[in-house]
Amino acid sequence: MPLILLSSLATISDVPKHELEEAGFSAKLAKPIKPSALLDIMMDTFSKKASEFKRRDKNTDQELDTELAKKMPLRILLVDDNKTNQKLASLVLGRLGYKPAIATNGAEAVSKQFEGNYDVILMDIEMPEMDGVDATMAIREAEGITSEKVYIVATTANAMQGDRERYLAAGMDGYVSKPIRISELVSALEVAYQSRSM
Repeated sequence: MPLILLSSLATISDVPKHELEEAGFSAKLAKPIKPSALLDIMMDTFSKKASEFKRRDKNTDQELDTELAKKMPLRILLVDDNKTNQKLASLVLGRLGYKPAIATNGAEAVSKQFEGNYDVILMDIEMPEMDGVDATMAIREAEGITSEKVYIVATTANAMQGDRERYLAAGMDGYVSKPIRISELVSALEVAYQSRSM
């Protein structure tokens, strides 16, 4: 059973990794705990473990349309600073037929958008250098001088009341909670494709 050390002490960042491992901890996390930080730690911790999971729903494969990218061609930019989240989202998108480009923070996302001109941005919220909200506002401000508008979907574990409204007010078009569910992601891509076709 993996153990995660939770502490409100500011010195938690000073605890060496080898001391944590000797004490039996897989990871550390400072309090107060943010949902997205906890999700990232859990994903990192369990991705290192070889685990077998029973399929909960026999119809899961029916949700995966491997031809979706041919039916709805979209250039997708995946923005996330966590490598495990990048791999999992890329895997899901790959099974739908997409090959997303990746940005590791908001500043890189803004730069890549105007280099590559993507149709959809899957935007994480909490990132270093520039978060997803600031990146979205920067993209929307720059779009004011062009006719093209990218469809931006917030992807976050922060499902607190009012968060969705805050993201939409910042200029995002949709919201998908983490961990990402295939049906929610497909629905967001369908709306993005329809808005692009109008």
